[in-house]
Amino acid sequence: MNKEYILNSLMIFSIMVIVDVIWTLYLSSVQNNKPFSAGLCSIFIYLTSAITTTKWVENKNYILPALVGAFLGTYLVVKYKK
Repeated sequence: MNKEYILNSLMIFSIMVIVDVIWTLYLSSVQNNKPFSAGLCSIFIYLTSAITTTKWVENKNYILPALVGAFLGTYLVVKYKK
């Protein structure tokens, strides 16, 4: 593995942790009728999704770090909100 692949994998992993945290907060905002908060979340969801999708098209090997990051992001928020 080269350095660029490792850095991109870490970036995608980190972004997907963040995007899943935002998705979870978005769903909570919608459920609690907070339109401004939900709107802000949607901006960040689309921004981060665009970045990761661009990388996936570039190299399908980046899907695994994205999946692990997505799991961790949701897991952390649900565990924290208990």
